[in-house]
Amino acid sequence: MEKSRIKRIRRKFFLPIFNSLFSRKTRMWGLKRFILKLANVNIASTTKVVGPLILGDAVNLTVGEGTWLGTDFSVYGSGTCIIGDKCDIGPDVSVLSGSHDIGGTDRRAGKHYTIVIGNGVWIGGRSTLYGDIAVGDSSIIAAGSLVNKNVVLNCIVGGVPAKVIRTLTE
Repeated sequence: MEKSRIKRIRRKFFLPIFNSLFSRKTRMWGLKRFILKLANVNIASTTKVVGPLILGDAVNLTVGEGTWLGTDFSVYGSGTCIIGDKCDIGPDVSVLSGSHDIGGTDRRAGKHYTIVIGNGVWIGGRSTLYGDIAVGDSSIIAAGSLVNKNVVLNCIVGGVPAKVIRTLTE
């Protein structure tokens, strides 16, 4: 059996357990991380997941140390999402790692994106990140924003599409 098929089967089995039994219980951080690791999520030992999580079957998710994932965090598509250390991600944030762009002759149904969220990033609730983008360290994404371009470090972005609102200092 191929590795990606095993990954999808494990995810379909363990994510519903996580989402139904343990997602809202804040004192069960260790057990939550353990179940997510069984579902093939690369999650650091100090990450806190409020849950529930919504993950596509083939998406690759890596979450760094000390990160907080809010309720209903979702990653769709079959690309890659890498979240750095000490990030705070609000409720209902969506990461779209696939597209409906017309792909090449071998696969017309879109492209696979890599979305990298730097260290110390704060993403406000109901924001959406889409495309091959990187969010710079220590940046803030305002609630309800659509981020479809790279975000430089130490700035606040907001709006649809997101634009730089101001640059931050220490």
